Order: sequence, then structure tokens, then C-alpha cells
Amino acid sequence: MTRLVGPARLAALCAGRVREHRDAEGLWSSAVLKSPLSGPALVTERGLAGDEVQDHLHHGGADKALLCYSVAHYLRWRVETGLELVPGAFGENLLLEGLDEEGACLGDTWAAGEALLQVSQPRVPCWKPARLWGRPTLAREMAESGRTGWYLRVPRSGRLEAGQALTLADRPHPDWSVARCWRAYLARHSAPRDWIELQTLPELAAAWRE
Repeated sequence: MTRLVGPARLAALCAGRVREHRDAEGLWSSAVLKSPLSGPALVTERGLAGDEVQDHLHHGGADKALLCYSVAHYLRWRVETGLELVPGAFGENLLLEGLDEEGACLGDTWAAGEALLQVSQPRVPCWKPARLWGRPTLAREMAESGRTGWYLRVPRSGRLEAGQALTLADRPHPDWSVARCWRAYLARHSAPRDWIELQTLPELAAAWRE
């Protein structure tokens, strides 16, 4: 059974718009870089008000309305990479204190402010944070460490604000932490037993079930 990592709190609420970036490889555009918001903001099944998505094939939609990341990971990344990372650096909308991939479970429903938030799948690390921070190995490091982050759907819209507590309202799958879901995904070809079981859980994002 998974563990809870202390009381969970929304440390920062982050949003970003699609912008152009230029590096040694050329010009590219993304909304991966988020910035903390001051004051409350509305979250709905479409995501966080004021936040943009550039790649609608792989990001956004009801099963990926919000991206979460753990505050605890930031210190580890700073030590390991030497990068001065700030909230929103990994593209997250919700930076959470007291909760990580071992403590959050698939299908968890959390009450936060007026909203209800439900865990839908781990995040699959992509190339954009790696390119943004000039560290080509970052996606692989995220995958291997399990510090991936995870996605939420929004069963009930409402306003969120930094500093709010998250209260666990429902936990249908206490044995299926986000970390275990991620391990099942990585081993889906070599040892598919967990992956097959995971795909039977109705709270799993449709893209992973398909």
C-alpha cells in the first residue's frame, strides 16, 4: 500500500503562454516554462485559466488538464544539475508540498479550494524541459529517477490559490501509486503483468488504456 507524504499543500500555482525560444539548435516554441500566479485562478476540465498548450496532441485535454510536480524534487535537481530552477521550471501547473509520486495514487480525488482534482496518469518526460534548461539528458534522468510528475483531471471546477491545503476525498486504488504506475509503464514490454492490470482501472487516462 502506498504512503501519504504528510499534509499536502499547494506551494505554487503556475501558468504560461506559448513563447518562442532560441538556442544553438534554432528557434522553437513551447508553453513549457510556467510562472507562479499571485491570487486565485480558475481551474476547469480544460485546465488552468490563463495557461496555454502548444502541443495539443501530447498535452492538455480532460485527462491532462493539470500537471503536478513535487517541491521536494527541486532541491534534488539543483544538487544534481547545478541549475537554478524556479517554480514552473518543469512545466507544472501545481507545485505541491508534502506529496510526490510515491504518495499520490491513481484515481485519488483531492479537494482543493472549490475544486476537485483527480489523478489520471504519470507524466511521460519529454524533450522540452531538457532543451529549455540546456541539459540534453534531463528527460532520461526524470524517467530513471521516477521524478516525472503526474496529471490531473478536474471533476469539479473551482478557484485555486497558492497556500491552500489538499484534502483527500477518495482513494479507490491505494496499491497503485503514481510511482508504481510509472514502473508498470516502463516494464510494459518486458514484464507486462502490472501493465495489463493497470489498464483495467477506469480512472486511468484513456490514452494509456488505448
